[in-house]
Amino acid sequence: MARLIFAVLLACAGPAAVAPARGATALPDSARAQVLELIRAGDDLAALEACRRYNSLAAADPVMLYNQACLEARLGLPQDALASLEQAAARGFDQVETLAADPDMAPLRTEPRFRALVTELRTGLVLKAAERGVDLGPGRSGQLVLADRPRGPGYPEPISTHPALELVWRSEGLDLRLRGAPAWAADPAGRPRLIVTLGLADPEEPYLTRNAFHFAFGTGAKGEGWGAVWVPTVGRWQRVAELAPRFDEPGHPVAATVPWGLIQPLHPLTDPVLGVNAALDRTDATGPVIDLWSALADPHAFD
Repeated sequence: MARLIFAVLLACAGPAAVAPARGATALPDSARAQVLELIRAGDDLAALEACRRYNSLAAADPVMLYNQACLEARLGLPQDALASLEQAAARGFDQVETLAADPDMAPLRTEPRFRALVTELRTGLVLKAAERGVDLGPGRSGQLVLADRPRGPGYPEPISTHPALELVWRSEGLDLRLRGAPAWAADPAGRPRLIVTLGLADPEEPYLTRNAFHFAFGTGAKGEGWGAVWVPTVGRWQRVAELAPRFDEPGHPVAATVPWGLIQPLHPLTDPVLGVNAALDRTDATGPVIDLWSALADPHAFD
């Protein structure tokens, strides 16, 4: 049987999605842009001064703390860089693969504090994934919930009122069942309303996916349901009749099935870990909303 592992899905833009800390001083976008412009211009000394000034006021920007660490490492200030990295991690930076591969970090890789930080971040992601794990197999199902979604405008409470995506193992394939999803209006443009990624987890890095398969679901001009699979060899979506979603009333989607044959060689009877990421485009009283469900903290899941 498959074990689906759930973790926080990072926004596609990377860790910049981390919310500001309560009480942090709000800075204009121009202050941040100035730092980035100095970095792009290669003026490391001026960029570091501006970055430190920015971070002293914006106390919860993990991306800029990481940029500060890069600048300090490049300028031969390894202890300062390590301190900045630790602050970035404490404020939500967990792009561990970026940290491990970044050439700016080369001067720090022999430092015990750097190795400890990388290990801590990797361990944290694995533990977070394991805590949200559910078993999926014949006779059992797993539900993707919105427990880690951000709060604020566009994310009204309570979370329990938001749509849920349930995964159900069947001999024919993997059922994707929507609970509480809004009706899908007819769409002449054929834009997807639900996108789901299934991927094989890397056994050595269980918060990353490999060999991902992408599926899209929506409605056509007459309200008919359609489903498609992304074909990377030709770089386009291919509609597949067997993927068409099922409706319990006009426009109201309740389920779709992904036949096992479409995700070969992945199969829950042979692969111990499958990863799932999904996004639902909907509209509520506040306007357009994107719901994200995640099974693996892989920012590349929708690339």
